[in-house]
Amino acid sequence: MSIDVPFATSGTTGDPVTWFRTQDQLAAETHLLAELVGTVEQVVSFAPPHHLYGRLFGVELPRLLGVDVVPAWDDPLTLPTLATDVLIVCVPSTWSLLRRHLPTLAERRVVATHSTARTTLSCYDVAAALPGLAGIELLGSTETGAVATRRIDPVERHQTEWTLLPDVDQVADPDRLHVRGPRIGRRHDMARPPGSWLMPDLITPTGPRTFRHLGRAGRLVKVNGKRCDLSAIESLVRVTAQVEVECVPVVDQIRGEHYDLYYTSETLTPADIRTRLAEVRGDNPAPRLVHRMELLPSR
Repeated sequence: MSIDVPFATSGTTGDPVTWFRTQDQLAAETHLLAELVGTVEQVVSFAPPHHLYGRLFGVELPRLLGVDVVPAWDDPLTLPTLATDVLIVCVPSTWSLLRRHLPTLAERRVVATHSTARTTLSCYDVAAALPGLAGIELLGSTETGAVATRRIDPVERHQTEWTLLPDVDQVADPDRLHVRGPRIGRRHDMARPPGSWLMPDLITPTGPRTFRHLGRAGRLVKVNGKRCDLSAIESLVRVTAQVEVECVPVVDQIRGEHYDLYYTSETLTPADIRTRLAEVRGDNPAPRLVHRMELLPSR
């Protein structure tokens, strides 16, 4: 009997939530990804396999293609020995590593995938320096699996349109990515998968199955793939440090997305704020920068 496979959300917007995917769902998504990637001799994955993205590309896809996989997530600062024809499974910080090894990459046929957070400047630098690179960006979530894809374009960059994957449909909603398809997972407290799922992504439709991505509803950012609710961070700081605080999302050239923290206090230093937040933030990413201000940015 087939056993459903559990995947947990990062837990940085609350307690981790387990979503189950059937073996058939994993197989269906793996075949879709294989069509996007084509034939390769080796998979080098910087995405850990306990997350859905890492499981699909680092376990299921190599098994389907019958090729070796290098578990590069254990040493994300080192580029392992590459085959002539290689798929590199990237998280945002991977692109800075690839940029340091352009001569090595130029001697090979490279397919590179990107998911989990916004693309970085290093990503586009690599794509511009390697005209033969097949760069594939995926949009999705633990709840839905991959729902859309686009090519990494160093000229168009974030303006490149997304295209829904063949088995995904957009529910009528002009502003949010609301999807229907056979690969939506089942939350641990559900008897069956929901018929559709409203994602936090804000979009502008450009055609029946294409759209541009505008950002996220609410105050969610993904720091190198980790979900982080800025409102929750602010609440933690207010409680533990007793100060007025505001977290501001920023584009980060290493991690794709990040946030800076601003606060008002006559006595607490930025180091004090970091120390107090570290005691309570759990798995939430620490702020990139902490600023003491007389007035918060929105005031």
